[in-house]
Amino acid sequence: MKPSLSISIPAYGYPDSLKANITRLLTSVRQDIEIVVVDNDETGTQIKESMLQIKDSRFHYYQNECNIGRTNNIVKAIEKAEADFVLLMSCDDELNLDALDKVIEAIENFPELALVMGTVTTSLGGLAYPNIGAGRYERGFQVLNALPFLASLLPMVINKKYVDCEKLYDLNETYMQNRLALLVANSGDLIVLDCILGMQVDYMEGRTEGGGAIEVFENGIDMSSWNAGGCYYGPYRRIEQLQSELDIINQYKLRTDKKIKIVEKFVSRRIGQLCNYIVGCHDVYLVKSAGTEGFMTYEEVFTLFLARMGEYFAALEQKKCYFFSGRLQDMIKNERLLLERAEAILSVIQEKNVVVWGQGNKSEKLIGFLKLININVKVIAIENKKYKQDVEIIDLNNLSQSEIVLIPDGYSDTIEKILSDKSECNYYFMDQMAKYLAVVYCSQHKDGNCMKSFLDFY
Repeated sequence: MKPSLSISIPAYGYPDSLKANITRLLTSVRQDIEIVVVDNDETGTQIKESMLQIKDSRFHYYQNECNIGRTNNIVKAIEKAEADFVLLMSCDDELNLDALDKVIEAIENFPELALVMGTVTTSLGGLAYPNIGAGRYERGFQVLNALPFLASLLPMVINKKYVDCEKLYDLNETYMQNRLALLVANSGDLIVLDCILGMQVDYMEGRTEGGGAIEVFENGIDMSSWNAGGCYYGPYRRIEQLQSELDIINQYKLRTDKKIKIVEKFVSRRIGQLCNYIVGCHDVYLVKSAGTEGFMTYEEVFTLFLARMGEYFAALEQKKCYFFSGRLQDMIKNERLLLERAEAILSVIQEKNVVVWGQGNKSEKLIGFLKLININVKVIAIENKKYKQDVEIIDLNNLSQSEIVLIPDGYSDTIEKILSDKSECNYYFMDQMAKYLAVVYCSQHKDGNCMKSFLDFY
């Protein structure tokens, strides 16, 4: 009997995570759901031994005769699936089992669907990335409009009939999951579930069992064989990813103004990821093995990005496709201005007493960053707010001229008036302040140990 859904896992390493995942799935999922593992470690025995111990007709294990590369292994994991719909996940993802019934309901009611996504696709260190518009049925332009906001795209459910596996082999596509999502989105519609589909478990904080990043860091897994060389999250790979995405988007039949809007969102997303790379350098194997190898300052990254993407858009303009070079220059210029402002703030707070205004995630991040770089920080008491971190809380009326107030949010004339009336201290507004201060700090201190600390923090 043909399964109603295939859960396909392209695997390389992480034997503990994988075995725990398979055991959990087999004891919980319906009988009409199959689980497929394609092992890309042709010489490894740990995964093979544990997988061969599993005796269940719903489970299928394949080991490649040679390492075919991560991207080809993703394609093969889809190809080996027997169901029409394939839930593609990483071996260190953890599925929300309650969501599987909603997935089955969606694909049974809408058999022509192209994609099914959850409201949260991944979690890095407990930071969730929600999709905009949960629980909606999207089609056409709306599908493309949503994709840039998805953090990882995995886990995701794709309709296998829209995937031509033969054409996808040997493309050397670093981010095959992104290409898959864009390709199938051009063929059908998208359902965004009103629940979490899956998460990467403790990826940044790293459990000793099931934490993908910590396994790499502690065991020294060779990342080059996993991603065909180069840092998977580095600028060169991100540029390749963006160009690959735009190549597909350029084939979409959209009005020029809508196409430019989509292009701008994808470019903005990748610029943000380049900043994240400078902060943390997610390739922890490079951090361990080579100190500053793989690290670049924000100016080096943006210069590279502008040069490569400038050439890409110039070629499109010669073909009269659409004009984007000017927008690209403006986007990079704006990011540089934000970082220059962060640089100025960082230079001032090194010698001052710092007070953080506000509550919530942005304030917590800023407090965490300041403590990480050994800056004495206090917070202004607001509505008896309790903070996760050990930090001194002061009253607004007790601010002194020697203190600097940091407001990790956009400008507010209300807050400015309150501070002006209460004190003569200096204050700075800046949305995502922790992120931009961290980018500047890391650019100034290209140090492996420093980067590892930021990896843990973010």
